[in-house]
Amino acid sequence: MEDNDVLSGGLDMRHSGMGNSGKAIYLSNSTDYSHRYTSTSTLYLVQTLIGKIHEQGVSTQYLSSPPKGYNSVWHYQSNPDVSTEEIDIFALYSNDHTFITHAVDYKKKSR
Repeated sequence: MEDNDVLSGGLDMRHSGMGNSGKAIYLSNSTDYSHRYTSTSTLYLVQTLIGKIHEQGVSTQYLSSPPKGYNSVWHYQSNPDVSTEEIDIFALYSNDHTFITHAVDYKKKSR
């Protein structure tokens, strides 16, 4: 999906891949984590309607929607680069739950 398509149409489930919470739009509080799962060098800052959150402890790749009564799924992962940092990951199953506010083009430095 081209960057201009994302900016005009928003995040789209049709372009989402399978992850730990099934096929979903994944958002994270970690830019390093997000960078690992993209083929572009654009970071999208979004406003999100998370709703009632289901806390997931283990991988459930079979999900195609949040459990009944919930709007999104949350899980965390330890950051392999910083052993004390936990990364929040949210899985959303609807295109209508995010709104892109900024697009930031970047170049990742090598370590």
